[in-house]
Amino acid sequence: MTTEVTIWCSGEHATTVQRIIDLMGSSITPIGLGSARPAEIGELSRQLDCPVEDDFRKLLIDRPAAFVLTTTIEGIDPSALEATNGARLLSIEPIAASLDELPNNLDLNVTMLAEFMHCPGWHCAADPSEVIGTVQMINFTSLGPHSEASLFARLYDAWQVALRFGDMPESIDASLTGPLSEPPETLRGLTGHMSIHARNSTGSTTTLQLSDRAGISDRYLQVIGDQAHLAIGNQHYILAHSSGELIDRSAPPEHHDTFVDLMVRQWRQLLDQSNGEATGRTIHDLEVDRRIITCCLASLLSSRTGEPESPQTLIEMNRGL
Repeated sequence: MTTEVTIWCSGEHATTVQRIIDLMGSSITPIGLGSARPAEIGELSRQLDCPVEDDFRKLLIDRPAAFVLTTTIEGIDPSALEATNGARLLSIEPIAASLDELPNNLDLNVTMLAEFMHCPGWHCAADPSEVIGTVQMINFTSLGPHSEASLFARLYDAWQVALRFGDMPESIDASLTGPLSEPPETLRGLTGHMSIHARNSTGSTTTLQLSDRAGISDRYLQVIGDQAHLAIGNQHYILAHSSGELIDRSAPPEHHDTFVDLMVRQWRQLLDQSNGEATGRTIHDLEVDRRIITCCLASLLSSRTGEPESPQTLIEMNRGL
């Protein structure tokens, strides 16, 4: 049985989309294709035998499908997301880049593809929180080329992971290096290499190392508590007592999954569900999304000011608007 999908794509991700479709095989059937810049995806249009629509809302209305795959937010008005009519939105980019952009449609179901918290390594780890004890240090590294994921997407994913183990930081100190002469004004303008150090109210620290200009693709999480040390990669997992005694580990992977492999694996998990319930966190866990985006905004602001910034201050300022 095949599942229909409508696609909204940018030129730089056309090859990625084609690889995803090829790997998904007969389990999906593309029935619609759109782009804010149709000329850039002409070859993809020919491969899929789908004409290109340049209006996102019209595409969803004319070509309704069970899934909507998006690789860019360019050309998508937030209000047009309501036209998904209950479809699952699969996105490579965060849907919202500010607190004001968070959708209020409670029926909107969004899954970020290749989320670290849905990779094989994370699933192997189950829930080791009780074994770790009091968290003292969180470190997350996410590196790779821009064609895999934007720096904003990596930043969003990183804070989603960090906030899973810690509270909202009291302060965030970030720096940005790379091709830009100065940090951008918006999260979607981020590119290069970002280093972040955050202080948490519990006394623990969080460090993030992120890049969308790296030659080697990798993601790695380490959480050190007073009782145990947890290490998770895209495909592996190790848990050890603070003394060094091994508690558990996953078997070495038989082959290395690419970023596209991780996207396809997550999509297949959604298709394989027998009860139809979502495995991905929807964007309407609004409090979680608000915390993630606030930390992303504080990271961006710190990179611009050169000073530590408080996420809580940003929340209070937003409430005052």
